[in-house]
Amino acid sequence: MQLAERITFNPNQCGGRPCIRGMRIRVKDVLDLLAAGVPETEILEDYPYLEADDIRACLEYAARESGLSLNARPAQSDRRRKQDYTLSASLRAPRPALTT
Repeated sequence: MQLAERITFNPNQCGGRPCIRGMRIRVKDVLDLLAAGVPETEILEDYPYLEADDIRACLEYAARESGLSLNARPAQSDRRRKQDYTLSASLRAPRPALTT
């Protein structure tokens, strides 16, 4: 089974939100756990019907939806934008010191 095939959509289940292999666990639920710092091993222990590839599929789905790639480096324009931001931040006038 391809990772992308693990993410399913059913308008009659979980409001049509993306779920894992037709089960009633949403991709968002897994992503929220990961974002909260819950280790993958703990998620798999707490949800024994999930597989490690299900978690990977959730991450790939989130990356695809956000327009990012899990394997790619930032595009040159993204790095340049970060450099431009850093440069403009360094050119800002310093804040006056607080007096008591």
